[in-house]
Amino acid sequence: MMLNPHFHIAELIAAFLMKDISKEQADELHAWREQSPENERLFQDICNEEHLKLNIRQRQSFRTDRGWEGVQKKIKRH
Repeated sequence: MMLNPHFHIAELIAAFLMKDISKEQADELHAWREQSPENERLFQDICNEEHLKLNIRQRQSFRTDRGWEGVQKKIKRH
């Protein structure tokens, strides 16, 4: 069973970034990238080193306690 196509592409990109991608996966990722300029642009953005560094910094600075408080407030409103 195929996952949601977006999740599947995300898995392929993750495998590419970890340098743990099979030939078949690489071919599939390449075909997806060639389907549209938007796909290629998204791939390039995700793989951009500065983008990766920013993403890591944001994850490291995320305050889970504040995030959980926000979720609880939203639940109470409904």
